[in-house]
Amino acid sequence: MSLDKPPTHPDDNTVAFYTGEDNYELTRTYAQWLGQDQIMIKAQDYKSLTEVEDILYAPWPGDDNYFDGTDGMQFHPLLSEKDTIGAFVNDLSRTCYFDYSKDDDRYEGITTMIFVI
Repeated sequence: MSLDKPPTHPDDNTVAFYTGEDNYELTRTYAQWLGQDQIMIKAQDYKSLTEVEDILYAPWPGDDNYFDGTDGMQFHPLLSEKDTIGAFVNDLSRTCYFDYSKDDDRYEGITTMIFVI
């Protein structure tokens, strides 16, 4: 599954997600960003005073930063209080991790868990 140009993504960027069909723990987890398996940023660089080229670069040099999370809108089913969930925050070009905090009892008949960074 992929989406073409969601509002906060770079132009002409196809983002690929795992559907979770083969492994439910991968539901809506990032597979690629900017056509790459690692976290990269799209930018421009000067080749000369008058020539600019499009480049991709790793935002966190020295690390191989692979995707480890969803877009933060959907997570795999069967979450438990013991789970740590990951969400790739594209504005930070980083995966953030969330741990269980408490149950939210505002919705009668539905158990809603709150996870925090």
